[in-house]
Amino acid sequence: MLRSLAELGIAFVELAEAEGKRLASGTKKTAAAVAGMVIVATVAGATLAVGTGLLVWALYALLAGYFVMPAALALTGLAVWLVVGGGAWLAISAMRRKS
Repeated sequence: MLRSLAELGIAFVELAEAEGKRLASGTKKTAAAVAGMVIVATVAGATLAVGTGLLVWALYALLAGYFVMPAALALTGLAVWLVVGGGAWLAISAMRRKS
C-alpha cells in the first residue's frame, strides 16, 4: 500500500513537471506573439500620427495661399474638428448598434 502511494506520488510529480514544461513553452510563444503585436501597433500608430500631421500641414499650406494666416489656421482647426467629431460620432453610433 505504501509502495503504491509512493508510485502514485511520483507519477503525479512527473505529470506536473511535464505539464509545467508544456505551459512554459506555450507562454513563451504567446509572449513573443504579444511583443510582435505591440511593436506593429506602435509603428502603425506612429505612422498614423505622422501621416495625419502631414495632411493637416498640407491643408494649412493650401489655405495659407488663399487666406491670411489666422484665417488659414482657423479653417484648418475647424476641418480637424469636423474630421475628429465625425469619426467619434461614427464610432459611438457603431457601438450603440452592437449593444
